[in-house]
Amino acid sequence: MLNRLPFALLLTALCVSVHAAPAVARRAADPGAEPAKVRARAFLKTDKLPAGARTEVAVVLDVQPGWHINSNPAPTKYAVPTTVSVTTSRGTQVGEFAFPTLPPATPGGPRRPVKELAGRVVLRAPVQVPVEAAGGNERLTVTLKYQACNANSCLRPKTLTFGGMLPVAAPGAPVHLANAEWFADDAAGADATRTAER
Repeated sequence: MLNRLPFALLLTALCVSVHAAPAVARRAADPGAEPAKVRARAFLKTDKLPAGARTEVAVVLDVQPGWHINSNPAPTKYAVPTTVSVTTSRGTQVGEFAFPTLPPATPGGPRRPVKELAGRVVLRAPVQVPVEAAGGNERLTVTLKYQACNANSCLRPKTLTFGGMLPVAAPGAPVHLANAEWFADDAAGADATRTAER
């Protein structure tokens, strides 16, 4: 069972509120819509944003069985690449998200990008928090763009937007590691290998 946060995540109109400690945000389901081919969640590596320091964010995608989304770069010029971007309200900078790659076939060989992402996919990016944000709250808004395909066809591209408010630690206040399952050193590699073998 997840620990409860001392704050409530305030999500955009497209999302429900979340009180579970690990998640920055989760994409809400629309009860009247066709089941989504992709579920998206975001997790922070620390329990708070560290003012004047770095942390990481992970966007976890669960792709419905029998479906896949394209990596970035996409496998062909006609395929729509998956993109993830994050905007913030108080100057926090979120870097580029790393997409899975295959381990080299021979030691020292080049790593090749995975072309199709299926199952559970973990995308991580560095986060730099400004000193000026200390003691306040930062809004993170995640925008995910993807195209879901199966063996026979592809659906129209979709855009999901979700986000939440996160506290920034006060000056000199400690932050603690959280959500270790999404930030293990081999998390991306394990998913990349499984994805490539589908």
